[in-house]
Amino acid sequence: MASYSYTFKYGSDWSATVTVNYTTSYNASTNQTTVTINNVSWSYFGKMDWQTSCSSTITITAADNTSSTGNTSASVDDYTLGYVKTFTYTPDSPVSISVEHASGAGTKSVTIDIASKVLVNPSNSGTSRVWISGSDSTTVTSATTYSLTINQGSNTTITVKRNGSTLSNNAILIAGDSLTISISANTGYTLTTRTVNGNTFADGTYTVSGNVTVKSAATLNTYTLTINQGTGTTISVKKGSTVLSNGATISYGDSLTISISAKTGYNLGTHTVNGSNFTSGTYNVTGAVTVVSTANVKSFVISIPTVSNCTFSVIRTSSPLQSAGTGSLSNGDKIYYNDVISITANSAAGYGISSLTVNDASFENGTSIIVTEEVRINASVIVTTTFTVTITQKGGTGELIQVFNGETRVTNGESVIQGSQLTYILNIPDNYWVKNFSINDNIKYVNSAISFTIEVAENPSVDTSVLQNITIPIIRKV
Repeated sequence: MASYSYTFKYGSDWSATVTVNYTTSYNASTNQTTVTINNVSWSYFGKMDWQTSCSSTITITAADNTSSTGNTSASVDDYTLGYVKTFTYTPDSPVSISVEHASGAGTKSVTIDIASKVLVNPSNSGTSRVWISGSDSTTVTSATTYSLTINQGSNTTITVKRNGSTLSNNAILIAGDSLTISISANTGYTLTTRTVNGNTFADGTYTVSGNVTVKSAATLNTYTLTINQGTGTTISVKKGSTVLSNGATISYGDSLTISISAKTGYNLGTHTVNGSNFTSGTYNVTGAVTVVSTANVKSFVISIPTVSNCTFSVIRTSSPLQSAGTGSLSNGDKIYYNDVISITANSAAGYGISSLTVNDASFENGTSIIVTEEVRINASVIVTTTFTVTITQKGGTGELIQVFNGETRVTNGESVIQGSQLTYILNIPDNYWVKNFSINDNIKYVNSAISFTIEVAENPSVDTSVLQNITIPIIRKV
């Protein structure tokens, strides 16, 4: 508690002393000084048993902001006793007056003005009371304040608290204030500066002893792009229209366009971004990015049929993508995209390949195919031994015999293949009869040239399967 006293006089030898006891308190949060009046006392002489009255008006003004002011008053009514007596006013509760200072740091002072007056008979010989007054003032420093400067860099956050309340830039501080300071970078950034009054500061408390400057700065986080592109795959990573390569530097918040695909002849195996399955789309960078792809060569099955009187020679001659072993292949074996396979159909003796297909399309026997899908082989086999049909007719008898292969007319000297079904029609003139009729001694399978000798006949029709030479002798009727 502080006190201030002053004396005012009446005449040459009478005086009164006024004393004000008070306390001051500065609140940096509100930038106000509060003056609390604890009591006021007046000491002066008064004639014995004369009624007296004393009072003071106390005005408090902010020294740096005279528009902010407040006042209170105190008074006592009593009797004097013929000597110097002290009269004291003590309020039931302390009277407080708050004034607001100008903004900014510096010395915070208040002016205390005390205007007093006393009603008293100032001498034993006096016969009347008089009002005696006087005033004085004092200036009191309530606090020396300091300034808080917050230099918050882009993408950083500085928080300064005092007693749980958050302070803003240019807040007023006082010596001994305990500040809780935290400095952080926004997501995706790394702090490069975190200082208090030029010294690196880790989050915690700071005791004020002067001006306080808190500073922060940060840089955008950068990371490395890793592209692990497996054989048979393509990875494309773009930032905007710029194509990024393995090892490229990327930044937090970058939007990447990523696509992972298999090349022709391959099936994708692994297709991940940072371990999670990913094929195509956008990816927002929050850390290092690793794009991985693997692929397998497409595989198929070869189908080789079983065909009577035919064997197949199927050989893998190269496997540029899979590097599979070369050599003969069997039905059901696995083959791979871009494998080169030669296909040959071999017929048994006396037979020929009438058609050879791969995947239902005609295929040139003995050539190769490049695998792009399942391979299905098929072949048809026909008899290839041929015989000559010889038709001998009796001169002057006209056309006595007709030969057909199915619906096709066969003429003298034409060839037919072994196994053909031939139809023979004999036109026998009147007055002739068959003396002897045999078809290759009744053998029904051709294995040599065919010969007919016709002399006389009636109208029989012969339909038979012939595989060997046929001799039909005809004689005249008797």
